[in-house]
Amino acid sequence: MKIKLAILAALVVAAIWAVLANKPAQQGQSAILNLESERNLESPQPLACVQLSEVTAKHNPVDLIAGVAQCIEQENYLQAADLYTVAMTYGFYDTLRVSDQTAHQALMVVRMNAFTKAQQSELVKLQEAIATRIEAPELCGQLQSLGAPQYHPDYMIKHGMEAFSAMPEEKGGLIADFDGPAAWQHALQTVPKCVSEAATD
Repeated sequence: MKIKLAILAALVVAAIWAVLANKPAQQGQSAILNLESERNLESPQPLACVQLSEVTAKHNPVDLIAGVAQCIEQENYLQAADLYTVAMTYGFYDTLRVSDQTAHQALMVVRMNAFTKAQQSELVKLQEAIATRIEAPELCGQLQSLGAPQYHPDYMIKHGMEAFSAMPEEKGGLIADFDGPAAWQHALQTVPKCVSEAATD
């Protein structure tokens, strides 16, 4: 359980430091050219602060983090924690199937962008809520019922360097011969530390 809490706590702490480090450039600094491809960090179905029962496997992490940000604004930290856990689980799954390693930082950037307006005290409360919710047995059950992502991870693929190169269309930015079911179980066991049903038989 301590390992489980440490993993999710580390994710939140990383987001906190990213927000604190994301300060406006000082006057006199040289401008930086910011290139973005179409659908980079795309949120096709942004969520409000909703319960997990309203989340589907077609919501990508950007959609989910939008809901987390709204929950923080509403001081609904337990609901924010649930959405955050799903977002991190789906995001981890996407890193397993997206071939471009440079695209994997997309999730960190999404968190940084979403939490820019949040106070450090609010992010600490989110971390505390995650520690509480991760011990709730129903959370893993809800994740397992939700199932693996059913969207194409364009938000991540288009964030990487391959988005600016001639990437073969048939490849689609995904690893060849990707084992979806195995990757989903790995994601469940890595982020929320859920035990698969097969392991309990």
